[in-house]
Amino acid sequence: QHRPFKVTFSPEKMASSSSSSSLAAAVAAAKAEAVVEKESYRGIWIPCALDEASLKNMEKEGLLVAGDWRSGSGETVPNPQEGEQVHFGTHLDRGLSFPPSEFFSEVIDHYGVQLHNLPPNSLLEMSAYAALCEGFLGIRPSLLLFRFYFHVRRNSITAGVPYITGTISFSLRRDRAYPKISASDSVKQWPATFFYHRDIPAPGKATALPAFVNGAATAKPSWDEAAPALTDDLILAKRRIEYLIKHNGLKGSDLVQCWVSRRIQPLQYHGDRLMHSITSSKTDSLRISPKAYTTQGYISQIKWLIKERIERRIPEVSLDMHTAENPVVPVGFYHHIFLCFNLRVILQY
Repeated sequence: QHRPFKVTFSPEKMASSSSSSSLAAAVAAAKAEAVVEKESYRGIWIPCALDEASLKNMEKEGLLVAGDWRSGSGETVPNPQEGEQVHFGTHLDRGLSFPPSEFFSEVIDHYGVQLHNLPPNSLLEMSAYAALCEGFLGIRPSLLLFRFYFHVRRNSITAGVPYITGTISFSLRRDRAYPKISASDSVKQWPATFFYHRDIPAPGKATALPAFVNGAATAKPSWDEAAPALTDDLILAKRRIEYLIKHNGLKGSDLVQCWVSRRIQPLQYHGDRLMHSITSSKTDSLRISPKAYTTQGYISQIKWLIKERIERRIPEVSLDMHTAENPVVPVGFYHHIFLCFNLRVILQY
């Protein structure tokens, strides 16, 4: 197997029952034979190190479906066949399964990027945001609210030469009260986890993702846009987020653990269901697998995603998301009741 690059973490510590072990092993495949510094590979393609065995392990974990994927192991640059999309193991592990959610498609379209133009930690931010909206606020993820909290950061090899892989990333705007994530920095060689996935669009969509075109994303006005004004409902959502942080201790790691522990892919299409509707049933359709993580497997997965101080115990959750057994009152619910009541009173007179 080709071994093109260095790594900055130890995959041997990953639990074999977790999909993170396969990805860590793939990203670490070049550890022994690296001949250049890892910085030399930033923003460009790296020969694929995610082999068929690793993908089969991810299939066993429920992240992939048999017959929907194909390994690109050893290939230097992706070359998908007709009807295929380029996917990444690191992006799969950070909440994106096919078919993609409406929110994910809106983000891709708005910023004019392809999947390889977004680094793994931006996918993690999007998944955490989707979890915040669906699991804690009881609403569908709003692109407008996402743009209010996040702005685009351009990533360049040198001045005027943008990254091909990871052209842009999403960063939290200044002076925003938001549960910030401390994302793992152990995924710098993520382009080596590319593989091919059958194109599976959501209902009403022609394709799951834009057709693959190798290259950096072209700059768009949306990359430099100012924070938008919020609608009344989204102002209420903003206020609830601030309340949850101040009075309930909501933190960024809660927005990751809530879906990892329940085996949910936040950026996958789930029809009319939102994350807060999940039941305690192991066979709930929101779950990618009825199998629960082992203690060590869960700890390894969280360490793979975020910088959480973890020893040999399950990391603490400050505030968990709502579920079918702990229903949420959606943001704007009482606001709409108030408006409807006032309208009825007005009409009576």
